[in-house]
Amino acid sequence: MTSEGGANFDVAEEFVERFFNLSQEIKLLQTDRADLKDEFKDRLDTKLMGKLVRLVKLKLDVAEADTSEETVAELENIILNHVNKVR
Repeated sequence: MTSEGGANFDVAEEFVERFFNLSQEIKLLQTDRADLKDEFKDRLDTKLMGKLVRLVKLKLDVAEADTSEETVAELENIILNHVNKVR
């Protein structure tokens, strides 16, 4: 159905429903992530956990920038070699 102003109510309803469902799924995933951190907080140092989270995010960012697994692996090796030299 379309209004006089050109708004397509069926499309608007579909958009609102899908947006609402995605928002609910995001809330559930955020809760799951918080639950995961709570589950591991007694078994893993929280500072280390934070660094691991940053490392995973960084790896995901690099993977998105260049989908080549070889490139990601090579960058990981460069970082690990540098970290081992610093120790």
